[in-house]
Amino acid sequence: MALLEKIKIGRGRFDQHVKGTGQNQQVRASEFNVIVDYLNERKSENTTNVVTLTAGEGTIDSVYGTITTQDLTTIAGGIESFTITNSTCTENSMVLTTISNYGGTGVPIIFRVVPSAGSFVITVTNQSAAPLDEPITIKFLII
Repeated sequence: MALLEKIKIGRGRFDQHVKGTGQNQQVRASEFNVIVDYLNERKSENTTNVVTLTAGEGTIDSVYGTITTQDLTTIAGGIESFTITNSTCTENSMVLTTISNYGGTGVPIIFRVVPSAGSFVITVTNQSAAPLDEPITIKFLII
């Protein structure tokens, strides 16, 4: 038997397309519906779950939201930590974050997010020779 034929036989997708069933049909509709329901509940424009930090701290009790830091003055290679009080967060939560807006000099990078019971801490570093000099907008999702 040729190598290509062995590969085709061993692949679940090939079986699924050719024979109608295959090894990759493992997601049940009941499992997928939870994901669809979650996404449908999310607001397309997040205007209510917003907090502006004061002295690196703020409170937002939602599983997703937008955080705006105070004006930053982080030197090259320096770090900033922001503590967000959030009653939905636990020490076992996964907190996904991304920088959604920054218009100043410097290059802010999120390199650590540490969840705990009732809060999480985001640590940002400046990866540029120029200092950070404006607020950072961070979006988050707690899973």
